Amino acid sequence: MHVIYRKKAAMRFRLATTANDTLAFIESAASLSGKEGQAQKGERRYDWENSKICFCPSPQELLAIAAKCEEIRLMRKGEALKLYHDPQKGDRNGNPKEFVLQPYAPENQQAKMKFMAVMTLKEKNDKPKEHSVILTRTDLYTIQVLATIMSVMLQRWTSMPLARTKEAQKEANKPASSLQQVEQKDTDSNSISPEQPPEAETESSLFEHGMFEGVEEDDIPF
Repeated sequence: MHVIYRKKAAMRFRLATTANDTLAFIESAASLSGKEGQAQKGERRYDWENSKICFCPSPQELLAIAAKCEEIRLMRKGEALKLYHDPQKGDRNGNPKEFVLQPYAPENQQAKMKFMAVMTLKEKNDKPKEHSVILTRTDLYTIQVLATIMSVMLQRWTSMPLARTKEAQKEANKPASSLQQVEQKDTDSNSISPEQPPEAETESSLFEHGMFEGVEEDDIPF
């Protein structure tokens, strides 16, 4: 998971898995205010519970985000990338959401740190929500690499049946004696054992490397 913290809002990229699927999330939340409307000091805190906006990009949309990050980082200009999700068109519950990534106007540059882009999440409902974070060159490069990796991982994960990964993991967890018996039986019968996916592609190994965070079905935004 990668998080970008700013004074008024934070935005994070992460992969999450349910019992049947793996998804990418782009999430944003407004900062919690202190007595004078300032972000609380010390550990940065954001209202992920009440103000969170969730956007679930496809592998193709993640690649579009990566390409736009590279364009802005190298060219310092470009058209805004706008991704729009309306669950109602698919007969599902949820509010329309929009992701926008666009160059940061030079005339808005006020801080010492040079910002190059603005990333915004919007949710349209009775009380519309909108969060924006400004991005540095380093942020753009990080998101470019991260979005590309997430896209590749999602495509590889969806192309590999979950049942196959679970079966492979059961074989890996068998006692050594059981595995030896199976290998001996296969040798005697001249049969070829099923090909086992690389360990890095199994469900449990992905969790062990911290690439996924478990979520419930109700956590999936539409």
